Amino acid sequence: MRSLKAAIEERDANDIHVPGKALTKRVPFTKEMKKENYTILSPQMSPIHFDLLSEGIRASGYNLEILPSVDDKAVDAGLRYVNNDACYPSILTVGQIMAALESGKYDLDKVAVIMSQTGDPAGPPTISPSSARPSRRRGWNKSRSSP
Repeated sequence: MRSLKAAIEERDANDIHVPGKALTKRVPFTKEMKKENYTILSPQMSPIHFDLLSEGIRASGYNLEILPSVDDKAVDAGLRYVNNDACYPSILTVGQIMAALESGKYDLDKVAVIMSQTGDPAGPPTISPSSARPSRRRGWNKSRSSP
């Protein structure tokens, strides 16, 4: 983080502007997606809490699936798709999502990914773009990502 902060400060001090575009575009989950029974995938981040939360969301008519706790497939997928400089929770979260999408269990035209926000300033900005990039690389451009 110190090196990133130093690079940003150096760019600001030298009036250097890096052209670019946003890493991800937020795609909101719509009423039409609910009617079409999209599967909403959520990585497991807190087993007791997410199990309770998922029941409430399902009772509201959404097809939510909390991905299984971390296993070898999730770790391997995370290591394939995430830079090894990323934090381990980021690797696991992206790994859970990518392992699920690669499993063949889901219709990639009717799947959405939801990411919870933990309140940790490092998590959401890092994990959300990290989870979108691998799906774009695989050509899964119709996959939805909504932070």
